[in-house]
Amino acid sequence: MTSRGIAGAIGSLLLVGVLAGCANSADSGSSTAAQRAVAPAPAPAQGQPNGQPQNNAGMAKSDAAGQGANAAQATQPVVAVNRQIVRSAQVDLRDQNVSGTLAKAIDVARNAGGQEAEENSDQEHATVTLRVPAEKLDAVLDGLGKVATVTHRQQKSEDVTEQSVDIESRLKTQQASVDRLRGLYERAGSVTEIAQVENELTRRQADLESLQHRRDALAGQVALSTVVVSISRPDGAPPADSAQSVGFLGALAGGWHALLTALRVLVVAFGAALPFLVVLGVPVAAVLFLRRRRRGLVPAFADGPAPELAEEPMPEE
Repeated sequence: MTSRGIAGAIGSLLLVGVLAGCANSADSGSSTAAQRAVAPAPAPAQGQPNGQPQNNAGMAKSDAAGQGANAAQATQPVVAVNRQIVRSAQVDLRDQNVSGTLAKAIDVARNAGGQEAEENSDQEHATVTLRVPAEKLDAVLDGLGKVATVTHRQQKSEDVTEQSVDIESRLKTQQASVDRLRGLYERAGSVTEIAQVENELTRRQADLESLQHRRDALAGQVALSTVVVSISRPDGAPPADSAQSVGFLGALAGGWHALLTALRVLVVAFGAALPFLVVLGVPVAAVLFLRRRRRGLVPAFADGPAPELAEEPMPEE
């Protein structure tokens, strides 16, 4: 083949490649135009007249905002159920004046809207159970810390949400059952049917009331927190009331109290010994009485032997 033939063949191949590239470019352009025709026109941006296309920066910001909103919706936490928490606390206080500290602790609870539920106290130790609003529990504990020296403090929290939800669900079911039985009771025709439905209705009504009581008790525990306060005196410290003596009258009162205590002890001791005195004293008294009587009948010759008795003369014949 000559050089002209080779050059012609190469030129033909180049021409075919150029024509193929133009055809592909045309097809790509037509497909792009078709996609643009099918795709909906983007909504006009704020501040732009209708019909004007957005620029690339605006479209990028719009896409980013849309993706951000979708991500925010995806990561947005689910609204939590109202949790039902039962809170309680134990506080140990130490002070020389037990009764005064007890009164102050009760005042702290009352000022917070609470009250005392149970109280037990003496000069050495006192215990009181306080019921305070749950939202003011922390304030009450801080107030108790200012009343006296805190030696121990403990808090507990119990989540009873599941119990509350379960009770509410059972209440709805039980109420519906009671309503159905009431309808059957109204439509009962015979005495036997009335008696059967009435017995079942009474039983289910009792179950319903029991669930209602449990719900109310649980709600009360959630609304009011329990605080057990224990108060004690320091070791070796005398009672606070001992320093408040009133001189002669105080001494007189103390002596009278000691006298009554001693008499009470003697009476108790005599009462305890009386049965033994009766059981043992009667035989002993009888023995002593018999011995004394025997001594009175037999003469005592302490100085010597008893004298000889004179012989009586024999009568003459």
